Amino acid sequence: MTTMMRLENFETFGDDDNVLAEKMKESKTIKSASKLSIQPGLVFFLNRETPKEALTLIIRNCGGIVGWSGGPTALEETSRTITHHVVDRPMSKFDVNRRYVQPQWIFDCLNARRKLPCEKYMPGVQLPPHFSPFTKEKPGDYVPMERLEELRSLGQDVSALIDNEPPSVSTSKTKKPKKVEEEKKGMRVTLGKMHTKNKQLEINQQHADVKMREMMMPKKHKRVYHSIRQKMKKDKSEGLKLKEKRAKIQGTSDTAPVG
Repeated sequence: MTTMMRLENFETFGDDDNVLAEKMKESKTIKSASKLSIQPGLVFFLNRETPKEALTLIIRNCGGIVGWSGGPTALEETSRTITHHVVDRPMSKFDVNRRYVQPQWIFDCLNARRKLPCEKYMPGVQLPPHFSPFTKEKPGDYVPMERLEELRSLGQDVSALIDNEPPSVSTSKTKKPKKVEEEKKGMRVTLGKMHTKNKQLEINQQHADVKMREMMMPKKHKRVYHSIRQKMKKDKSEGLKLKEKRAKIQGTSDTAPVG
């Protein structure tokens, strides 16, 4: 099982655990973690397959105690003081007196600035999406429901990030009786004239303006501009794919037989 994380401008850990830990020491998130006390009094035992350096740095800065087999801390795997056992592979035996979590739980607690429920991070469970605290969502971006819930829990207003849904069928049906009722009362309705615009002509003019501005750009600015355009197209395409995937999953769950 490979654990993927994103914290600031570094992407993954695994074989480069020591390198990641060194970079994290300079992270503002880590520097401010000592003030959070997310894990005071908790004792963590790390399995040998976990990224020990990075996890140790976070746990200690958040007020926890950490150890592993053969580590500098005198902490045995059978110790009754262990509250959380961090694993990154399937387990066959469990101790009912401790919590078992995957490494992402540690990172997500740090990002969320609070201790998250362990149930979604148990061994063998499909992990929730990992969201970087350094990415700022903006209106028009695809924001999964899990991220919206996380932002709400942090007291943020997410109304601008929620897509405006088209009016439902039931809403359109409720408007029809009102029209019939008005006609019954003898209200006279006159049809107005519709003024149409040539939308295609408008679009063509906009494209021509953009092309003209591009031609007038210096070469170095053109490269930056095209790079930004490509990234925007890619982000939009990925957002649409994620929306379609979620709609398909929700549609499958809605039509699943009950009982």
